[in-house]
This record gives sequence, structure tokens and C-alpha cells, in this order.
Amino acid sequence: MQDVESRLKEFEDLEHGWLDGEDGEVPSKEGLGWLRGIILALMASYKVPLPYLYPTPEGGVQAEWTFKPWEVSAEFNLLKRSAYLHAVKGKTRETEADEVAFEENEDKALEKTAGFVLRIKDRGERA
Repeated sequence: MQDVESRLKEFEDLEHGWLDGEDGEVPSKEGLGWLRGIILALMASYKVPLPYLYPTPEGGVQAEWTFKPWEVSAEFNLLKRSAYLHAVKGKTRETEADEVAFEENEDKALEKTAGFVLRIKDRGERA
């Protein structure tokens, strides 16, 4: 959980143009606070593993997990309070995708996000 806190704190310290000097919106502090709660809830309540976190050029955050042969990502839009979920399987390029809107019903969105990640994790463990 400390890794989530420290990584999101790094995003607060980014400056506009962090990507290449011109592109790279800074994620809002309010949005990062919201996301902190979402990720910690996924980990604590649903046992979703610790993700790798990256800022996106649009001012969002991408969470990534690797469950060989699957790669899973959740791209969080901090303004819309939503996430685009995506999974791709190594050599076959099989994909799955879904979208989640947290503003409509946060508990249901947490459950849907956790279910997506854990379903792919289970597939990776059985591969």
C-alpha cells in the first residue's frame, strides 16, 4: 500500500510537459486522491494485487498487472471517474475489454473492476 501512496505522490509533483517538454498533462490532486481510494479498496477489499502505476499524457493514470501470458491494464480517467479495462494474451493476441463508470455506482464499479482483473489473473495461473 505504501508503494501506491509514494507512486501517486510522484504524479502530484509532475509539471506540465513532463512527457516530452510539450505533452503531458499533470493529473489533478483531487483526481489522484480519488484514485488512491479506488486502488487501495481494490487491494484491501477485493485482494487485487499491487499494480504498476503510470501517468498518462492526458492527465490520467494507468494501472498494469502481468499474469503470464496475460497483460492487464486499467486506464483511469480522473475527470470522468471512469476506467477502460483491457487484457491481452501474449502470443495469441486474444483480448478482452470493458469500461467502468465509478460515478454511477462506486461499489458496483469496484466489484466489476476487481472481477475483471482477478478473472484474468486466474486464467494466467491456470495457463
